[in-house]
Amino acid sequence: MILNLSSVAAGHDTPNGASGTIEDMHHASAPVSPEKSSMIKEDHRKRVARERRERMEAHLLRSVLKVFHERPSTDRIVIEDVITHANVSRGTFYQYFPSLNDAIAQLAGTITEDMLSSVLTVYDSLADPKMRTACGFQMYLLRACMDKGWGAFMMHIGLLQVDNAMLTKIIDDIALGVGTGDYDVSSIAVAAELLLGAKTQAIGRIISGQADLSYVHALTEQLLMSFGVNRSQARSSVSDAYDYIVREAPGNIPWWRNDEVSFGRDTTAVR
Repeated sequence: MILNLSSVAAGHDTPNGASGTIEDMHHASAPVSPEKSSMIKEDHRKRVARERRERMEAHLLRSVLKVFHERPSTDRIVIEDVITHANVSRGTFYQYFPSLNDAIAQLAGTITEDMLSSVLTVYDSLADPKMRTACGFQMYLLRACMDKGWGAFMMHIGLLQVDNAMLTKIIDDIALGVGTGDYDVSSIAVAAELLLGAKTQAIGRIISGQADLSYVHALTEQLLMSFGVNRSQARSSVSDAYDYIVREAPGNIPWWRNDEVSFGRDTTAVR
């Protein structure tokens, strides 16, 4: 930018909105000291190194997730599978993770927190226990429909069985339903295990291509009925919960996909 020296000398506004004399501009544009310049360069190098490390770490974790998706659940995943997919050396992998188990643990923690946050974002304002159960249960199955790699990873490492934060929410919702009279169960703990078992089996069917959206609805309805909800109320709650998810998820949940084909609406048969 070429400064208008006459306007600056007269104390008028400069093109960038500042006001002052040539002397003022000289002080404002004084060269940076060598010490400060060195600090700026160092900060830049640190930032670039951090960003590069974050990119590679994310790349390795994506490879872990992809390998789990591509391999049968009975196969044992080894580090060679991951580094081959990521196209990196074993040494590069070990610069980021002490072992494959550490990488899996970090990915599991991230996925768990991400999913719990997604569920809470959509359903935590709901007061009706039937809606809460139907909403939370369907969200896990819908995500498996939309992202089979996510579902495969969840199944492969048994993440559904060790997610204590999710289990706490499930138990709280069932206890709420018992308290309001909506649920009639002999044991809240057993009811929670039933829900987890149904969710695990459903995700397994979904990722193997043996279930669609009608299956998700039917299973959720049957789950509510096992908690003592009559068929009419269960069906209504499932439908209302699904419509609520579809309305609230877009724009609020990063993994949500609006294309209905992604979660099987076009397929009505449950195989």
